[in-house]
Amino acid sequence: MENMNFRKLQPLIRSSFLDAKKYCSFHDDIRHNTNECVALKNKIEAAVKSGKIGHLVIGGKPGTGGHKVGGKRRESEEEEWKNEPVIFPRIKGGPSNKNPLIITALFGHYRSQYVFFDTDSTSDIMYEQCFEHLDEDDKEILKPIHAPVSGFGGEIMQPRGVITFPVTLSDGIHSRTEEVEFLVLPATSKHDIILGREVIGDFNAHPSTAHGAVGVPTRTVVAIIHINRHCFTIESSKPSKVPKQTRRTEPEKWVLNKKFPEQTVIIRPAISEIVRTFLKQLLTKNIDIFAWQPADMTGIPRKIGEHKLRVNPAFTPIVLKKRKMGPEHTKAMNKKVQDLLHVGIIRPIQYQTWVANPVIVPKSNGTWRMCIDLKDLNKACSKDYYPLPEIDLKVDFVAHSNSSAF
Repeated sequence: MENMNFRKLQPLIRSSFLDAKKYCSFHDDIRHNTNECVALKNKIEAAVKSGKIGHLVIGGKPGTGGHKVGGKRRESEEEEWKNEPVIFPRIKGGPSNKNPLIITALFGHYRSQYVFFDTDSTSDIMYEQCFEHLDEDDKEILKPIHAPVSGFGGEIMQPRGVITFPVTLSDGIHSRTEEVEFLVLPATSKHDIILGREVIGDFNAHPSTAHGAVGVPTRTVVAIIHINRHCFTIESSKPSKVPKQTRRTEPEKWVLNKKFPEQTVIIRPAISEIVRTFLKQLLTKNIDIFAWQPADMTGIPRKIGEHKLRVNPAFTPIVLKKRKMGPEHTKAMNKKVQDLLHVGIIRPIQYQTWVANPVIVPKSNGTWRMCIDLKDLNKACSKDYYPLPEIDLKVDFVAHSNSSAF
């Protein structure tokens, strides 16, 4: 899957674009007819249930939601056309399609060319990139739900909610419409919508991968809806084989910022190649948060970070005598001090209270690090014996996260 290039997600195409003569008085728009407006239908249903227009419903009373006319249709009176057998046309050489069942379907006043029939899915799914292209009035009908779903890899995902649309399946001449309740998942996919076993049962549909079509009984004839051929470039192209890599035994010294090649990131050999690639992408994306030179450490507002020394006034300031260093250490120390002076991190003072000697220690890459001997100053500062929060609080804080960095 790492070598597959998924298609760029495209906005939904509204079905009303097929006929520019349509007009909706509710939206004052030419996208669809008033009697096709899903948003208006939902507004009317909500008003009836709340009792605001109960007096306009047959048999209803002001302040009530009215009642439906007639009872449930008896099973013996069910339309016979739903029981029509689905017979797929003969194909020379026999059906041998291996591509997935991706068709064009209408939902509400929208049209999507990336609707996937999945007989293994127990739910009907609408992905987030599809939901974000809906009109604001349609987004408002989303209802919250607490029903986590399990994905293909076993991961648990919490849906954003459920939304209901009339879905129309058509072969261009004959069509059928049924109400479908979609789970809106906070994820993106190469498909806009997945129609699972619920829809297959509601439509009495007969999907056939071998024929590359879906048979749907309608009031006139059985509509044979063929798959979209232009959607198969991804599925038909198999990923090229990658030669098996040898197991790493040494840490990798990776240069994150090419402007500072001497500063490397050490990645341990135990990290897998997939995690290693993801880690490099993550660090490269956030390269600006690292301080690569002393100048990068200035300009931080005090409301974000400020360091204070809580010195006990009962302690007498200690001034250490100057400690002599060799010429190589002195040269390294002078360079570090000049760099800090140049960017304004430190400044010279005339009268000193606390004076400590610098200490030069070697780094693993052969350069020098300058430290300050602050043992006496640390003794004079008040100590925080509980620098970290209680472990219970930290566990509660990260309980809902997939990962946490310390």
